[in-house]
Amino acid sequence: MQDGILVIDKPQDMSSAAAVTIVKRAIGPCKIGHAGTLDPMATGVLVLVIGKATRLSGLLMAGRKRYEARVTLGMETDTLDVTGRLLRKSPVPAVDREGILSLLERFIGEIDQVPPMFSALKQDGKPLYRLARNGTPIQKPARKVRIDSIRLIRWESPELDIDIACSSGTYIRSLAADIGSALGCGGTLSALRRTQSGGCRIEQALSLEEIRRAGVGAREFIRPPLDLLPDVPRIVADNALTNKLRYGKMVSTDDVPAALSVSRLAVTDRSGRLMAILERDRNERRYRYLCNWT
Repeated sequence: MQDGILVIDKPQDMSSAAAVTIVKRAIGPCKIGHAGTLDPMATGVLVLVIGKATRLSGLLMAGRKRYEARVTLGMETDTLDVTGRLLRKSPVPAVDREGILSLLERFIGEIDQVPPMFSALKQDGKPLYRLARNGTPIQKPARKVRIDSIRLIRWESPELDIDIACSSGTYIRSLAADIGSALGCGGTLSALRRTQSGGCRIEQALSLEEIRRAGVGAREFIRPPLDLLPDVPRIVADNALTNKLRYGKMVSTDDVPAALSVSRLAVTDRSGRLMAILERDRNERRYRYLCNWT
């Protein structure tokens, strides 16, 4: 089984873990995980990491995301989406398209966002959603996230369709609730589709039905890990660096061409196969291993 990534289009009403199980059954025994979960109600890009590429999951999760979302104004739920328990309904104020555009501009840039109480974030090792379902909801403090852009697709009260480009860790459910709060009527997320995760776009994704039909033949769709790291500079290892990687020895900035003495880089062999990903250590004179496949 080759190491790499497989991009799927997760269907609605399915957990990310269930999607992983279906793919694993189709392509055969392998080590497989995902680089960033999607809520069951959400659809779209789910990046699967296979074999040694599972070591890249943390790095890949940090990639920027893009979503298409539908916000239903005038209603609030405990989960901040339509799968939750309805808390209240309120009249939606009369707002024209220009007013909505002006409102959305307030959320562009670095913002403080409170994560949902129903989320996979953990408190004392336990997921928040599990605590909330057991009657002990925990409110995490606000944290910084970045919204690069919000594009208005459709505004037909009470529904608002938007396209969002944002940092990893942004909760679109929280954004929906905040938009509703800013209008004074509340809001909840009623549909969500992830269209991009890092370097992977929805146009590259396979449906689970396509994978089921292909069976083990779906392995041909596994892409090299470097496809997800287009912005990471690359170097080809010489014999000396190859030996250091093979034995896990310290790599210093002297081992890297001066022009590429950057914070993070990918090391390949002469055939272009990924050998390691290195990150500059705090002392600035050496690199630490993020991944090493030698």
